[in-house]
Amino acid sequence: MSAPPVLETRGLSKAFGGVRAVDGVDLALTRGEIRALIGPNGAGKTTCFNMLTGQLRPDRGEVRLNGERVTGLPPHQVWRRGATCGPGCVPHHLAGLVDAVEPCAACLGLRA
Repeated sequence: MSAPPVLETRGLSKAFGGVRAVDGVDLALTRGEIRALIGPNGAGKTTCFNMLTGQLRPDRGEVRLNGERVTGLPPHQVWRRGATCGPGCVPHHLAGLVDAVEPCAACLGLRA
């Protein structure tokens, strides 16, 4: 039996005008697991992260923290439910990786 996800997205999507920045992202992150969003500039990494933390409201899909739907909640309410910081919060020992890799779990500081 697998552990329930601490962070989960289903069909997460966001467009700006006619440009789809994020299109149907499904992600399940269990306790102790680390994932990274990687890709070139303009690939949608920051947009995805901003939807996870409540900085942006997705056009479609949902975000769940510890099983609770947090889609569309303002950042302070998302953070109170389990994400401890936003995109600017990167542990100093990972700071050199930020240009190439956005360490999702480390930045979110997920707690369960």
